[in-house]
Amino acid sequence: MQVNNAQNNTYAAQIDIIGYGNQVSLNGSYLALPNQEPQMDFTLDLEPMTMKTLEAFSLGYLRETSGDLTGQVQVRGTLSRPQLDGALQFNEAAMNVGMINANFRVDNQRINFDQQGIQFYRFELRDSKNNVARLNGSIHTSTYRDYAFNLTLNADEFHVLNSTRQDLDIFYGQLFVTTNLRITGGLNNPTVNGNLYVDEHTNVTFVLPNDDPGVVERDGIIKFVNRSDSSTMNVFARLDSLTTTELGGLQLSMNIQTHESAQFSIVIDEGSGDALNIQGNADLTAGIDPSGDITLTGTYTVEDGDYSFTFEPVKRAFDFKQGSTITWTGDPMDARLDITAVYHVRAPSLELVQGQIGGESENLYKQRVPFDVNLNITGQMLQPELHFGIDLDEDNSLISQDVASKVNSALAQLQENESEMNKQVFALLVLGRFMAANPFESVSGGSAGSLARNSVSSLLSAQLNRLAGDLIRGVELDFDLQSGEDFSTGQSLSRTDLNIGVSKMLLDDRLKVTIGSNFELEGNARPGEQTTNIAGDIAVDYQLSKSGRYLLRVYRKNQYQVTLQGQYVETGVGFIINMDYNDFREIFMNSRELADLYSPDTREFQRRFDRDRMQTDSAYRDSVRTVIRDSLERTDPEFRERMRTRQVDSSSDTTAVVDRRRLEGIRPERRENED
Repeated sequence: MQVNNAQNNTYAAQIDIIGYGNQVSLNGSYLALPNQEPQMDFTLDLEPMTMKTLEAFSLGYLRETSGDLTGQVQVRGTLSRPQLDGALQFNEAAMNVGMINANFRVDNQRINFDQQGIQFYRFELRDSKNNVARLNGSIHTSTYRDYAFNLTLNADEFHVLNSTRQDLDIFYGQLFVTTNLRITGGLNNPTVNGNLYVDEHTNVTFVLPNDDPGVVERDGIIKFVNRSDSSTMNVFARLDSLTTTELGGLQLSMNIQTHESAQFSIVIDEGSGDALNIQGNADLTAGIDPSGDITLTGTYTVEDGDYSFTFEPVKRAFDFKQGSTITWTGDPMDARLDITAVYHVRAPSLELVQGQIGGESENLYKQRVPFDVNLNITGQMLQPELHFGIDLDEDNSLISQDVASKVNSALAQLQENESEMNKQVFALLVLGRFMAANPFESVSGGSAGSLARNSVSSLLSAQLNRLAGDLIRGVELDFDLQSGEDFSTGQSLSRTDLNIGVSKMLLDDRLKVTIGSNFELEGNARPGEQTTNIAGDIAVDYQLSKSGRYLLRVYRKNQYQVTLQGQYVETGVGFIINMDYNDFREIFMNSRELADLYSPDTREFQRRFDRDRMQTDSAYRDSVRTVIRDSLERTDPEFRERMRTRQVDSSSDTTAVVDRRRLEGIRPERRENED
């Protein structure tokens, strides 16, 4: 650094920062005439300045940086009204933002300085998936103390959160967003308006704090804290950051929507493992007023998910019913829950109806029938209220109307006695059956031998299917062995059934014929049951299109119905449309259009994928190959047949070479040819 006063009232300076990859210089003069405001005339040259240097001054917010900054900026004018003119350019710059653990890249992007202030022209920030967030507009300033924003920020499936529990305590996970934001106002009163869409690959976990130190696992027994920091004295103090912000004057209004596949988890009790896992559609409005208060209004409608419920030491997963809602009316932490979840269980009903049937045949009620254990979650999110209910799944229960009527009557009585309902729910969740008046007595049976037979039958079915996989070339065999206790006749009988299905492909794999039947290996025939039904079930499927998208099915089913106590035959014709797509527009494309969409030789493909990156990024190249292969298997019958042949006959080296060449047919071409 050199500074001299060789000329009166003028200070000439030459400041250089050299080393560790840096070549930064500031040259010029500072003119301080009497009774006049001093004038500056400096030139800042970065040739370059590394991102590692910026990381050192980031207070830990930036890490794992690489790349550099280059450019030249002229600094003139006075200290009160400096005039900057020039540009700074990011070159292969990369960084990791520590708190959110997200990686970003900025390459060949410029920040321009002129008389109006700071200009951004299509300034692009790329995430780890190479998705782009684009900043346009300007920050007007004449003093570089007061600023007026006129910016737009657009992003498409941008990866903004990649954190773990070690990075953030209250929320963490993967967050991908598509945004269209407008930023206006000044530094003291910025205004942000726009839309935010949470994309399908999102998976975020939110942990509700627990102030009970006895239920949460900890790494150690003693933990030293700063008692002057009130936030460490009460874990609920950490929630202040979710309801207020220190950015005074900020005014934000944002419409938030979510893709129905985006996953959110809310850990209600970290010690026991109780948690909500939800997917659905959101229609929310988030806001921040100038005082710093955060508001959230709108409804989140659950499409799928489950609630992990704990009855120590047993844990059960309740599946959410579609249409459950979470509603916010202002306070982000005061959400109102209206969620219904169900746990499916098969259990005998004898203990439930024992007081109603008297001396009737008890064996009719020992048959295991499906029940739905309903969990209703209402109230505030921080203090949810749980209520239980039990319903008989009559659509899937093979019992008589009289049995169903008595079971429903007993369930209606349970609804009037909450303590009795909770007892029976506990029994179904933990024991898998209803609880009798004497909790140590089981009148519905259920021996260890019965449980063993059920487990062994599942194991034998899997082994039979594995052994029959290559038994007859060109013919598919399917075995399903069922063994257990049968109470449908009113008595306890051991019963073993073997279902066998045979399938054959004909007419160049366009026609599939399936014949199946049930054989009784153990047990007596039930009333009205046909025991000589050799080919009871027949299904004929014909592919109307070579791609297999359109299918015509003719079928005949011959099954035994317990309620009717006899055989019933169902015959019908079905038309099936089978579609598998990555983009919604693919639904309306024919086979030729789909093949062109994923053909490496088309201009459409060249626009969708970065051909240059495929030559240097093996992971990206492999992901593109996977997309192409999956599409070709769906849309190209010849390719699908070659892949099937290669799986059947692994010695076909010629097919492997042809398929590999097709997938690897991604070669860089001269730009002149593309145009």
